[in-house]
Amino acid sequence: MKGLKGVLCFALVAATLFTASCTKSKGYERARIAPVVAYAETSVTAVEMGEESYFAFTGELIKQAYNGNTIVAPLSTFSAIGMAANGAAGQTLEEIEHAVGEIEGVNAYCLSARERINKASDEAKASVVSSVWIRDEFEQYVKDDYLHSVSSYYGPEIFSLPFNKSALKRINNWAFNNTYGMIDNVVEGFKQNAAMEIISASAVKGKWLDQAKKTRSGEFFAADGRTTTAEYFSGKSSLFASESAYAVRRYMKNGFYLMAVMPNGEIGDYVSSLTAEELYMLFGNEDPRGASYIMPEFEIEQNTSLVPALKDMGMSLAFDEYYADFTKMSSYPYGLYITDVNQNAKIEVTKNGLEAAATIKVSLGGKATAAPDGEPLHIEFNKPFVYLVCYEKIPIFAGVVNNV
Repeated sequence: MKGLKGVLCFALVAATLFTASCTKSKGYERARIAPVVAYAETSVTAVEMGEESYFAFTGELIKQAYNGNTIVAPLSTFSAIGMAANGAAGQTLEEIEHAVGEIEGVNAYCLSARERINKASDEAKASVVSSVWIRDEFEQYVKDDYLHSVSSYYGPEIFSLPFNKSALKRINNWAFNNTYGMIDNVVEGFKQNAAMEIISASAVKGKWLDQAKKTRSGEFFAADGRTTTAEYFSGKSSLFASESAYAVRRYMKNGFYLMAVMPNGEIGDYVSSLTAEELYMLFGNEDPRGASYIMPEFEIEQNTSLVPALKDMGMSLAFDEYYADFTKMSSYPYGLYITDVNQNAKIEVTKNGLEAAATIKVSLGGKATAAPDGEPLHIEFNKPFVYLVCYEKIPIFAGVVNNV
């Protein structure tokens, strides 16, 4: 750690995404270490490999998390797991790569996606940022090579501090400031063996390009057979199609948009069969007919552990107190393991605009030991549907509206 603390600060073009002072001043600066590291150079091949992994991971995450109304933050989850994977070795790394993809591609894609999203943020607010929080007495065990690696791809703010009430406040303030005030309770307390907290935050907030003047009430037919009342707004859109679904987009400024996906069949069947190929089709296969639509206002908020979903995706050793291998991250004699992966996320869609935010927290503890031309299609999103909040072809948030 001593060598990393003395890293010389220097700026690159990418440093506009992550800026920090090399001096320790008030507030966060008193706990900050390794202020700036140059961003890595990535190849087109690595980014494309990462994109394939990311689309597969997004589909699988929606599938595993689906249980009624759902929200997931695939980019933040992909980033947080990628940051942990940089410190994994052996079979633990193999399992993580089985769940998220080869680490070279994950690193490259996360760097590319973060740069593109953060550069596009303006009147439509958006950000993807990360941080690493290290218990001060554990700092001596964290390897310089690991922090250099995650810094060069993920650009996290890195802190070392006592894990006490003051640390809780600092971490939660960091989340609040980096999600436009939408998330403020990332950490409620520290486990006795807590060593590190890896946090990735993402947020999108903005108004629609074309404003809906009013809403109207209508029925929504929920997956469980109940009928509820929702407030609907309407619009027109390009139409995107696969063999299993149709999708429309509602745009905000600077290329951000909500994509709503209406399956041809039952929502449960569609989600259970969701694949990377299906998502690629919905992003790229434009139907010339276009579409009009009505869409309900909705709001979803969830605070949940992603451990069961990640285990179902084949990532189990990382959570094993005895066999997890994070020796590339730390020289702690007894080793580290992941004690939790927690998602805190919310989305609100109204006739005026959209706001969504999420934090993914990876906690590490020390071991005890296209269709033909024709008339425009009309789609009524008055029953369960899938949604994605995107920039270009990057899903930032995704989920299912099961009922409203």
